[in-house]
Amino acid sequence: MYLENRRGGIGLCHQNRKIHRRHKIKTNIKFSRHAKRRAKLYEIPETTIVQILAEADLDDGKHELIKDIEGFRYPVKIIASVENSDITVITCYPLKKGKKQ
Repeated sequence: MYLENRRGGIGLCHQNRKIHRRHKIKTNIKFSRHAKRRAKLYEIPETTIVQILAEADLDDGKHELIKDIEGFRYPVKIIASVENSDITVITCYPLKKGKKQ
């Protein structure tokens, strides 16, 4: 898991799964049971998902993120719900048909 670097960059506390950003509030990231199973099935590391969520600027509500990840043949789709400062990953999977234009 990621840890905060000396410059105050993005990091992940191993036990609490909290993202730290410089000058921003802490955010809890939770994975649903379904998301954990999909990540394991498609061999998507949780650290990669956390890193993508940390880079995204998410408001409250439901979000769909599609990212090309190095090492994956297809883009990965992550669906997450944000309430207050809590992010819940609902599901994640590779888009085998690719992105729609």
